Amino acid sequence: MMACLGSMSCSGTDDGAFLSAEGLRYEQRVPLPIGNQDRYWPGFTVGNGTIVTADKLHASCSVYERGTRDCGISIVDNSNGAWARTAFFEEPGLRSIAVLATNGETVIVGRGFVDNSKAVFYERRGSAWIPTYELPSNPTDAIAIHRDTAVVAEVDRSGESVLGKLTFLDRRLGQWAKAQVLLSSDVVSHFGCFNSLDMDEDTVIVGDYVRQRAHVFERTDEQWQETAVLTSPNPDEEAHAEFGFSVAVSGNRVAVGASGEEPNGVYVFEKGPDGSWEVAARVQASNASQYHRPDKPVVRAFGSGIALHGDLLIVGARIEGSFAVGINNPIPVTHTDSRMGAAYLFERINGEWQERYYIKVPDSYELGQSVALDAERLWVADLRSVHVWVHAQP
Repeated sequence: MMACLGSMSCSGTDDGAFLSAEGLRYEQRVPLPIGNQDRYWPGFTVGNGTIVTADKLHASCSVYERGTRDCGISIVDNSNGAWARTAFFEEPGLRSIAVLATNGETVIVGRGFVDNSKAVFYERRGSAWIPTYELPSNPTDAIAIHRDTAVVAEVDRSGESVLGKLTFLDRRLGQWAKAQVLLSSDVVSHFGCFNSLDMDEDTVIVGDYVRQRAHVFERTDEQWQETAVLTSPNPDEEAHAEFGFSVAVSGNRVAVGASGEEPNGVYVFEKGPDGSWEVAARVQASNASQYHRPDKPVVRAFGSGIALHGDLLIVGARIEGSFAVGINNPIPVTHTDSRMGAAYLFERINGEWQERYYIKVPDSYELGQSVALDAERLWVADLRSVHVWVHAQP
């Protein structure tokens, strides 16, 4: 079953059998808003089983596209195995939606314009979503939320050095309020941009792919502090490895994408008993060694989006160039040179990370822009749609 959002077209695949495999069942394609075409903007986030989709340029979408019907924020919930829009809201003065985050009951929308930048908190009240809090900021680079804690990342240029700034907020007695503000321990360039901010319980990780670092912040006794700055085990400043382009955290484990390394990889760090973070593994795509031409690998941008949940890791590769389609269906390397993209689901088995599924969707464009994962489902976005699978852990 396919559910259209507003006036958006639902053209495309809905072949559940073709896009399913043992332990992985294709559930549905959820179209993204029409004003969503941007190489770094998948326009969706997931929290506690709720999908939130949004257009990027809210002002131009409202004026030049299909009125305001698809221009704003859509809440997409699952009922009896079918995804459908349950709420929609817009804000006429929003102008630009830079980033999104949700925990299922709160949606945070980050504005992107320099002259009117803020993070706006909306909360679910019955079937309506009501703005309840605004946090003025510099242009918001990234937002994350977990249960009743949220964090907003931005670049602070007020001092002698350009530092990363994190504003932590807590929801207490039904109200959001600023709890703490922290600055990074060293200079940053791109702090939390794109897919490089994640939160889980008492840990936050923020990537800076230009300076090739990932900053770890941890909460102890209700206070947050920076506890580590992770760097690539294979540093190469000239290679533009983009270590930190994407990050993810689950418990005492974090993952950091290095989508510019050759071959592309994702590093998994684990926290030891002494509190230090050490590299536990480096994962790469099963077809990472394939080349269409001597200077053009089939797999590029592996790590453009990553998500962790326990012993599961999903990695998107938005410029993976194989014309393979379906699940675990590799084809000869001569059939390549597209921008369909791919996603790879890894599982940690007996201490080793193993690739379980190589996922390709027909007619997709840059699949793997952004991904999400929980104990029941995985979500993979391209520039037009969010594809949803139900997975079963062995």
